[in-house]
Amino acid sequence: MSSTPGFTTPFITFIPAGVAPICLLQNASEQDPNQRSASDPNYLAFQDAMAVREEVFVTEQGVPLENELDEDDHRSFHWVVYASVASVCTPPHRQHHHHHPGSGGGGSSTTRIPVGTIRLVPPPHTPHMQVTLSSHHHPDSPPPGASEEGNHIKLGRLATIPAFRGLGIGKLLVETALNWAAEHPEEIMGDIKSNKRLSVTGVSITEQMRKAPAVKGDTSATANTARVGDLGALMFASARGWEGKVLVHSQEQVRGMWERFGFVYDPKMGEWDEEGITHVGLWKKLQIKKPA
Repeated sequence: MSSTPGFTTPFITFIPAGVAPICLLQNASEQDPNQRSASDPNYLAFQDAMAVREEVFVTEQGVPLENELDEDDHRSFHWVVYASVASVCTPPHRQHHHHHPGSGGGGSSTTRIPVGTIRLVPPPHTPHMQVTLSSHHHPDSPPPGASEEGNHIKLGRLATIPAFRGLGIGKLLVETALNWAAEHPEEIMGDIKSNKRLSVTGVSITEQMRKAPAVKGDTSATANTARVGDLGALMFASARGWEGKVLVHSQEQVRGMWERFGFVYDPKMGEWDEEGITHVGLWKKLQIKKPA
C-alpha cells in the first residue's frame, strides 16, 4: 500500500443498523424519527460512507444523487475504511485533521479521509416484480423479474475512491463484512425476532402484521402485491432464521473478484444492464460460527 503518496495506515469503522436516515416518509415535511445528532460518531461515519458512495456511484457512474440513499440503508450494517494522507492533499470528503509536532517547533499534519465502504442488508428480501428498466436504476438494483426472496443477506454498495484502488481495500471490506456476518447471525436476525426492525418498505414488522387484513381492499394492485410480498418475506425470515446465504449483484467486469471470495455465478438470475454496465448475481454460503 505504500505505492500511494501520503498513504499511511487504513483502518475500518463498523456502523450498526438503525443509523442511516429513514428515507420512506409519507411527505417531505414529516420529521424522521431516526434523526441523529450531528455529533453522533455512528452518524458521522455513515456520512463518510455516503461521501464515498457519492463520489463513486453519483459522480463517476452517473447514478442520480436522489437514488443513492435508499430504503435498505436504515436497516443495514455498514463499514467504512479510512486512510491518513498528507495535508497537502485536499480530498472532497469530510476531513479529520491531526497535527503532529516535530522537532525545532515545526510539525506535520495528516488528514483522515474515508476511502472505501460496503453495506450488508439483512433479511427480509421481498420478491421483485417485473419492472421496466430505466437509466436511473442503481447498479445494486435487482434485475427485472428476479426472485430473490428468502433468508439471505446481501452485500452491496462496495466502493473505493479512484486514488485508492488496487490497494486491497475492497478485499478488506468484503472479508470484514463476511467474517462479521458469520460471527453475528443472532444480530443479523435479532430485530426481526423482536419485531423492531423496519421492513423493506420502511414500516415495522408489527405494523405490517397489523395492516395485513386491509390488503385486499387496496386499490393499487402494485402496492397490494408489494405489501403481501413484504409481509410474506418477513414471516419467512422470522420462522427460519438466517442460514448463511449471501448474495451480491456484481458488474460482469469484476465478477472474477467475487468468485475469488468463493461466490458462485447464478445463471438463473441471468444478466441485466445497469447504467450501461452488465450485471450478474452470485451466491456464497457461509459457515455460521456458533457461540462458544
